[in-house]
Amino acid sequence: MADSVGQGGLDLDPSTYTREIAERFLIEMSWASSALEGNTYSLPETEALIKYAEVAGGKSEVEVQMILNHKQAIGWVIDNIATAQITSETVMRLHAMLMRTLVRQNNLGAVRRDPVSITTSSYSPSSDHAELSMGLSELCWKASMTRDPFEASFALLAGIAYLQPFIDGNKRTGRLLSNIPLLKAGLPPISFVGVGRAAYGIGMTTWYELADTKYLSKAISEGYAITAPSYLVAATTKRVPRSIEIRMRRRLDDAVAEYLNRAVDDPAMTPDDFATEAFADIEGEDFDVIVQSFSDIIESISEVNCVAYGVEPDLVERYHEAKAGGGPAHR
Repeated sequence: MADSVGQGGLDLDPSTYTREIAERFLIEMSWASSALEGNTYSLPETEALIKYAEVAGGKSEVEVQMILNHKQAIGWVIDNIATAQITSETVMRLHAMLMRTLVRQNNLGAVRRDPVSITTSSYSPSSDHAELSMGLSELCWKASMTRDPFEASFALLAGIAYLQPFIDGNKRTGRLLSNIPLLKAGLPPISFVGVGRAAYGIGMTTWYELADTKYLSKAISEGYAITAPSYLVAATTKRVPRSIEIRMRRRLDDAVAEYLNRAVDDPAMTPDDFATEAFADIEGEDFDVIVQSFSDIIESISEVNCVAYGVEPDLVERYHEAKAGGGPAHR
């Protein structure tokens, strides 16, 4: 999976995803995850249902509810990714949203007390409530302690499916849960578009029967390789401004011009050091955002895009000359 997004320098903040990108992920995963459960809605039909509440003809109420439940649960993850933690409580909340009206109310988000069977496998999960609860807590703890987000993601996907902590909806819960480590690490989400149902099924069966994740890992990795690059491009080329950037627009422009002028005579001055002093009166998260925004502007400023910040091209040229030469630029 890591090969799909390259190495290093990756920092996609989900809180700055445009509405278009978030909506795309929500629609694609609602469709693909539901399709892996046998849902017959097409991608266009899923989009129409989610965006316009248009129910496709000839579809069952269960199919409609499954997609709408995905919409709610995925939306919750997107909206709460900054604070969401990998805990049993989070897993149970996701299950409750994903399975609303599809299981009895007392089974929503509740670790099961009854035995379950898996249609395509002879594997028989534990039916001991205490053992299941402990297993879920241990899985979440291990995943939260895992530094590699890809490893944590796959552990949750496979772990929930194998543990079967709920009466139904375990695999879809694991699929959505597996996105939390990726999103929190600034990585593209896995929508499961491109994950073939047959390959996924074989992967799950060999995991249940042989405790071998090779085929499941292959199916997931191949699907991620299809979608991750497009999310990566979209997320790195589109962003929404933070409110502090809007409020401080004029002040940010003035700071850019001041820094460039000072750096012409003092090339050793770094953007971070300047911004830390220039915006010292701003507190909390707003301070971090405005300093990062300032540094990003300086890092990418050119004689073309400088006009966006009210800076003359000749000043940028002298700034780059000073930085390249290590001393004051000639005027």
